[in-house]
This record gives sequence, C-alpha cells and structure tokens, in this order.
Amino acid sequence: MVYLELTDVPYFSYVYIHIGNFESSTDACQLVGNKAGFDGNNHFRNFESVDNFRRLYLVVCEAIENGESVWYEVVDAD
Repeated sequence: MVYLELTDVPYFSYVYIHIGNFESSTDACQLVGNKAGFDGNNHFRNFESVDNFRRLYLVVCEAIENGESVWYEVVDAD
C-alpha cells in the first residue's frame, strides 16, 4: 500500500494519509476523497479516494523533490 506518513501528531503514532472508503479502513489515519455520504446500505463512506489520493501523492512528491516543506493541518471544526 502506498501512503503518506504524518509526523508529530499529538498522542498518536503511525498516522497516514491513504486510500480508503469506509470508517473501518482507518483508526486515526486521514482518508481523502471527493465527497462523503451514505451508500445504498446506509453506511457512511468516502467516495473517489483512489483518484484523490493519487493526485495528492503526486503534488506532495513533487514538492518534496523540489526541496519544499509539506505541511498538513487537521482542524477540529467542533
């Protein structure tokens, strides 16, 4: 599996950004998608995570190859 590792996450280790569509796909990791909502079985899910992760991965890799720092901020909206 290809993933991006997030470091310096308070109270967590081994936190990644990776492909996944369901809550069961993650414990504390970030799943990227184009939209989220309920599927036909009334399960909350993420949609289009493969395409969105690939785009994000390419942008991050290009930035790192160019010597740039990459930051990812998670904000709790509650």
